[in-house]
Amino acid sequence: MICGYSVILLSFVLFLIGMAIFISKKSFIMMLVGAEFSLNAINLLFIFFSKVKNNLDGQIFVIFTLTVAAIEVAVGIAIAVLLYRKHKVKSRDDLKELKG
Repeated sequence: MICGYSVILLSFVLFLIGMAIFISKKSFIMMLVGAEFSLNAINLLFIFFSKVKNNLDGQIFVIFTLTVAAIEVAVGIAIAVLLYRKHKVKSRDDLKELKG
């Protein structure tokens, strides 16, 4: 049996890694990867506590969260591709030039 503290610690570390990636990277794709890391850390906690409580609510919530995350990535990549094609924007620092 997996110790509860180790799952919580793993989730916390994954969340911090995701936030560090999101904040430190300037590429849109890497920012999306950081956001996904953080969401998956939270999903890990939902599944763990769902298993501990013998309740399927957490697992059902994870399915909805993964669906929303997939849509988020699709829209984010579409926006990044559109910005690159129209304005040659490669990082978030280049967006300052687009201000009117």
